[in-house]
Amino acid sequence: MTKTRKTLKPGGPTQEELAKQARQLDRKIRAAVEVAQGSMTDLGRLLAQMRELALWRYLPGHYRGWEHYAQAVIGSRAHSSLYEIVGAYSLTEGEHAIASAVVNKMGVKRAAQVARLKPEQRTPAIIHAATSKSVAAVKQVVQETLNMELPPDEQKEATQLLAINLPVSMIAEFEELMEIGIWMEGIRDGDRTQTMRQKFFGVMIVATREYYAVELADAMQYKAAQEANENKTRQASEEEEYPPEPEELEAAASSVGQS
Repeated sequence: MTKTRKTLKPGGPTQEELAKQARQLDRKIRAAVEVAQGSMTDLGRLLAQMRELALWRYLPGHYRGWEHYAQAVIGSRAHSSLYEIVGAYSLTEGEHAIASAVVNKMGVKRAAQVARLKPEQRTPAIIHAATSKSVAAVKQVVQETLNMELPPDEQKEATQLLAINLPVSMIAEFEELMEIGIWMEGIRDGDRTQTMRQKFFGVMIVATREYYAVELADAMQYKAAQEANENKTRQASEEEEYPPEPEELEAAASSVGQS
């Protein structure tokens, strides 16, 4: 008996045709991953196409969704990286499109920040910053641009990940303290410009500054003295490494003779 082709909708492609298209696109994506190395607009375009057409459903492997497929193909990247890659590609499409070469020069992280803006907000100054400044600086510029269209009580400051290795016991104690501290009256004040956890961290900084004001003043003096000693030691070692030139010695001897 001959198998009949099932169509998803009248006049639409058959499942066999979709499976073939899915395999072709999958090969292109895997090839793009191999050659991407930081130039991600082509990869972003192909991943976006796989997501929009939902062709991952027709591939062998039983992927749970587009994200599951993409992570399986591009490897162990952070969950956010998938959206950063697609976001970088989105800059090359639509109104106020940016040339692929320029987006690739930005890099994925900075391009993803620019993609947060409306097309008309992607000014030449923003694009120049995204191709010449650090990720943190671009993030700051983008957030300032977004804030311009927000009321004062909704404007947010750019954030940056703070990573520090701590003993496990200290982390557990800190998390327990934070889970209680975020419910303090001064934290749950309705301010939406920061999360409750961010506000609690700020409170800890203020508390340390006030409670240890005397100790911090002593620490600043001690730090300044240490830096002065280090500078003297550095200057002495540089003088030993680079002895005076003969001309300098002659000039010094001549000045002594004249005196």
